[in-house]
Amino acid sequence: PHQAGPSSAATAHAVRPAPPAAPLEVTATGPHTAYVGQPVSFTVRWRDGAGAFVGSSQSWGDDSGLGASRYVRCHGGQTAGDGPHSGSSTESHTYQAAGTYTVVLAVVTAGCHASSEQSAATLRLTVLPAPASSASPSPSSSASATAGAGSDPAASPVPSTGVG
Repeated sequence: PHQAGPSSAATAHAVRPAPPAAPLEVTATGPHTAYVGQPVSFTVRWRDGAGAFVGSSQSWGDDSGLGASRYVRCHGGQTAGDGPHSGSSTESHTYQAAGTYTVVLAVVTAGCHASSEQSAATLRLTVLPAPASSASPSPSSSASATAGAGSDPAASPVPSTGVG
């Protein structure tokens, strides 16, 4: 009679791809009103499931131009995107004229060998004439905005040429 040996049945394991990473999300908070000649600050927060912080930019809505900070270039063993996957920063600006301004605060995340993501939060700010005396209270109302990746293509940051 034929004797059965140990069976060698193969077991198949399904390989499931990892779920897609959450897209870049940027939020910003700051005042609704400010005074001419006095600095106004905004807090920018970002979170990205895949990319790491590469840089940020600020468009203040006046003639001051576009500000950019902390861009990282790929060279040697360094990777753009070695920064954190989430964080916050405080950005400040002083307006020289009364008026209503649209403030765009953008964040870029990436890796050297991966595509980058950009997202921006937009706030509206009313700048009032400077108070007659320094005893006037500061404006107290605040605004906040949230934006997902690619929500404001007009807010393209201008990378600096160095690390820093």
